[in-house]
Amino acid sequence: MSTLDVITFILALWGSILSTYLAIREVSKDKRKLHLHLEVVEFFQAYRLVITNIGIRPITIDQISLAILDRKDKRHVDRVPSGSRWKNEKGVSPPTLPLTLEDGKMATFYLSDVVTGKISVPNQYLGVNVFDAEGNIYSKYSDGVYNPKYHYRTGKMKPPSIFRRLSSRFYFWRQERKLKKEIDKEAG
Repeated sequence: MSTLDVITFILALWGSILSTYLAIREVSKDKRKLHLHLEVVEFFQAYRLVITNIGIRPITIDQISLAILDRKDKRHVDRVPSGSRWKNEKGVSPPTLPLTLEDGKMATFYLSDVVTGKISVPNQYLGVNVFDAEGNIYSKYSDGVYNPKYHYRTGKMKPPSIFRRLSSRFYFWRQERKLKKEIDKEAG
């Protein structure tokens, strides 16, 4: 096998991997995606549920169900009735359902004092199910903190992608190699 054949094989392999990656990314880009974020509102002893459309297509939210769950037994402690889910005060009243979210838009639901008190108990947490018009169910959410004074949000970040980790590894390897060369040059 000549070097030309090896180079051709490597380029063909690289092209097939790249085209497969781009095809998967294109198909997943068209998928509807919601991000659920449960935040503790600082200074108010309250929680809020922020639903963000992170896809590029609009999503219609039909229904939201909440349940108080027990961490130890992994069972329902209490289902939250529809009348006591959200705060319905001036300035924090919930959006009406069905709700259509365009790409990048978000809806904020402030949890009622009853629900906040229940999930503040140790070993209890909130189970959230968001149903869209196509029948998809979104139940995974991330936790965070919201500071209304500075409009600052924190929370768990997504781990970096494999390409990001590899590129940073390569970068630090190169820097370490340069440093070793400089030390050897000074010592030599």
